[in-house]
Order: sequence, then C-alpha cells, then structure tokens
Amino acid sequence: MVEVVIGKQGMDDRILVEQATLMRYHDAPLFEDRFGIGFYYTNFSNKLPEIILSGDEIGLEIFYNIAATHWLYVTPDIQVIEPAGKRATTAFLTGLRLQMHF
Repeated sequence: MVEVVIGKQGMDDRILVEQATLMRYHDAPLFEDRFGIGFYYTNFSNKLPEIILSGDEIGLEIFYNIAATHWLYVTPDIQVIEPAGKRATTAFLTGLRLQMHF
C-alpha cells in the first residue's frame, strides 16, 4: 500500500484557500491489477464573495486498474464531487481509460 497526504495553504489577493488531499493505492508489480482511492477537501475563505463560491468542496475518486494483458490496461473509475457553490449540485462521474504499453 502506498499513501500520499498533501496539505496546502495559499493566499491570492486576500482569498485564503486550504486544501488537503489523501490518496491511497495498492502498488502491485507490473502486469498486475491495481486499485486506489483518492479524497480531497478544499476550504475557501469567507472573504470570497458568496456569488462565486461558498462553503467547502469535497471530492472522492475510486479506481480499479485491470491488467487485461501485459500491454493493455483498462481502468474504470467513479468520482463524486460536492462543489463549493450554492447553485451547483453533487456530481457523480464515471470514466474508463485504456492504456497500451509498446
């Protein structure tokens, strides 16, 4: 298992942004299936006008990397994003990636 934790704070023209990311995945040898999960949290400053963004943003991603052959990988993933804006709703996204090694 590999775990990556990233924390960041920044200030850009009086707007303070805090962000934390956690990613955990199984690091298998080449040509084996892999899986992982990632999570992020972003806190926007109260100084940012509510019409642009309000509250915190949270995201989650889960993937499974299938080693179909020694040269072809198929990776389905699911993402859930709870946006910071009041007008936006929770987004549920699915994806599929094909990767070929030559």
